[in-house]
Amino acid sequence: MFVLTGCWDKKEFNQIAIVQTLAVDKHENEYKVTLQLITPKAGEKGITAEDLWIISGQGESVAAALDQADLSTPRRIYLEQMNLILLGEGVLADDLMGGYRYLTRSHYLRRSNYVLAIKGEAGEIIAAKPELGKIDIFYLTNLIKDQERKIKNSVTLVNDCLLAAHSTTGAVFIPAVILEAKEKLTLDGGALVKNNQLVNWVDQAWTESYYWVCGEIKEKPLVLHDVWQVGDMVVLEVEKSRCHLVVKQQQPLVIGLEIEAELDMVDNRGVHNVADEKELEQSLEQVRQRAEQEIEAIVKEGLDKAQSLNCDAFNLGQWLAAFHQSVAAQYDWQKDFKDIELEVEVKTEIKSLLINQK
Repeated sequence: MFVLTGCWDKKEFNQIAIVQTLAVDKHENEYKVTLQLITPKAGEKGITAEDLWIISGQGESVAAALDQADLSTPRRIYLEQMNLILLGEGVLADDLMGGYRYLTRSHYLRRSNYVLAIKGEAGEIIAAKPELGKIDIFYLTNLIKDQERKIKNSVTLVNDCLLAAHSTTGAVFIPAVILEAKEKLTLDGGALVKNNQLVNWVDQAWTESYYWVCGEIKEKPLVLHDVWQVGDMVVLEVEKSRCHLVVKQQQPLVIGLEIEAELDMVDNRGVHNVADEKELEQSLEQVRQRAEQEIEAIVKEGLDKAQSLNCDAFNLGQWLAAFHQSVAAQYDWQKDFKDIELEVEVKTEIKSLLINQK
């Protein structure tokens, strides 16, 4: 008696089209999907731009749109290796979950997939062919990874959107990518979403405040002007940062945001000389105070914007519910967030100075 083994669910490499990126748009009651496919060939050692296909499909649901797109390729569309999903403005404005509910239930979408918001048509982003894309076919994914290298927790995953949909705050921030001059892709600003619907678009300045609170900055410049005299410019690089949340008062509620940062002076475009150690310490203190004022202003501006929209994308309510349940129970966070008092305190340590000594 012979026992033969085999792969009952095998997928031949040259018979599938691997989805790298999926864009979902919506117009009135119809969805449109655009897919960036990798079509590997047997015997090839690597993947080049020639192996990329872009196809699209439309339908009353994402599932129907994918079925129509499948008719455009002789290969089987393989969604299990997808890295990135782009959500167009029409999807965000109507129903965020509607953009990927089918994919999640069908186990095509992993919780670790990246999510980006698109102001306008998401499909146009996939169709763009930036110059670097000729070298790096994973252009968009690597843009995200590079930012995550500099600022930890700066990306948004499918898991973040799913948790937000069932959280105290109901809110999530989704970074945006924009297409400049139909050829350059840049991460810029993002979308504030609450209860699965777009609340507002925010610019890159707002995302800076988000990173100071929710991220851990490891490599980012901080530019200060007129520190010692008019015309001075000092550039500090953030080496490390963290934000610690505390309940300062329960009734009425006051939440403190305590931000700590380690900085290095990497450029000093001003004429500033010191005579002795005392003057050096005074100069250091001036830089430190200006840095703390700058960071505090950035964070407060972002918090004020979120409270004016009553959209807690900073997830302060989620933190409160997790670590201070009795306090959180006293508030209806989705209604009360706009009125909560938030106090920002910044402490910095400057590890090196570029100052001339007489």
